[in-house]
Amino acid sequence: LAACTSGGLLASTNLDELTRNSTTVISCLPSRQAVESVYFSDTGVLQALAPTSLVLECSTIGQVLAVRLADAVQARGADFLDVPLFGAQARAESGSLFMLAGGSDRAFERARPLLQALANDWMHFGPAGSANAAKTAQNGLGLVQACAIAIALASVENAGVDPARFVEATQRAEGMAASPLLAYLAPRMLGEELPDHPALAHIMLKDITMALEMAQHAGVDQALLLAAQATIAAIQHGVGSVDGFQALGRIARTRIR
Repeated sequence: LAACTSGGLLASTNLDELTRNSTTVISCLPSRQAVESVYFSDTGVLQALAPTSLVLECSTIGQVLAVRLADAVQARGADFLDVPLFGAQARAESGSLFMLAGGSDRAFERARPLLQALANDWMHFGPAGSANAAKTAQNGLGLVQACAIAIALASVENAGVDPARFVEATQRAEGMAASPLLAYLAPRMLGEELPDHPALAHIMLKDITMALEMAQHAGVDQALLLAAQATIAAIQHGVGSVDGFQALGRIARTRIR
């Protein structure tokens, strides 16, 4: 957790110290449980948050928790944005993150200099929670596609076709299956070396579960999300240090045999 103070940026594990000495709080946490603890616990951020503060919550936590947190922050008289990140570790290190912001116009304008410092591009998407709704749906869509890519690669390999040649032909044909995601994931799924920034299976499972919950709440069909969730849950066991997308490719090849 980090906070902006009159003396600059302060990082601390003491939430009370951090919050009481801050004008802006920025959090980026790995799970909804962590966000609940950091903000809503008896020693959490909300206990010491000043009325003039600005809170940027950068975690992917879903719309329901983002709206609940926004209401709690605003009840303290402070401003709030949910600002989920697009791009993960590699883009963070290269300064090319995209940030989608949900909250009031006032909060967005207050946050603009920070967004400029943290990301390469950003967008005010709508009210609090809207950015997390979009991020959740995007993650679900991407992970369903990732599972489909793993199945396609395993299927053509089983048919005696070089899967790398299949990807090349699909991309060159520019047909309906050609995509940046296919070009990005296929080499990872087919590769043996661990990438510099491996995808974590438990984060993938968190994201697909949140997308499934969103679909359930909307009352729309959940079959594809349920299938992807089951596949991603399976890769958590016995994966070891394998990249999550590599594991998807391997489990698809194992099952097809």
